[in-house]
Amino acid sequence: MNFWKRLWAFLLNETTIDEKIEAKVTKVKKEVAEVKEAVEKVVEEAKDVVVAVKPKKKRYYKPKAKKQ
Repeated sequence: MNFWKRLWAFLLNETTIDEKIEAKVTKVKKEVAEVKEAVEKVVEEAKDVVVAVKPKKKRYYKPKAKKQ
């Protein structure tokens, strides 16, 4: 019985490990959110580049018919 009490006390004292893990998880979540925003910005910039590079329609004027 004494063994189990000591084991339980030891496990309760190890909560700092849990706190470190939680801190790291929140840090990683923030970094993932930042990366997601950056990727969205890059996608929008790429779309702008595609629109800018796409050839525009040429507007030809219709020549007038020659009078005879």
